[in-house]
Amino acid sequence: MDPVRELKKVASEVKEFDERLANEIIETSEEIFQKKEAGLIEEGKRVVCVNPVQGIFRGRIYIIGEEVQPNYFVILEEDTKNRVGIFRGDRFQIDWKAY
Repeated sequence: MDPVRELKKVASEVKEFDERLANEIIETSEEIFQKKEAGLIEEGKRVVCVNPVQGIFRGRIYIIGEEVQPNYFVILEEDTKNRVGIFRGDRFQIDWKAY
């Protein structure tokens, strides 16, 4: 689901009643989700595992290594920087406590 696309659909329906309100919905949704992109997982960021699989554990902090293909990253141990393996980025979320 693309939230910006969904909100644009709502805005087009609202536009029949109030064009100014429809434009505000579009502008606000794009602004919110563009800011979210600034927090994307990228190399060197601390992340927390939220979707464990063999080799990684829920709640444990890791470091993102290089991206080997879209949305697949080398995952490193936080303390030793040893390579754990290659995992999908959606198994992690940014450790906002670190920033």
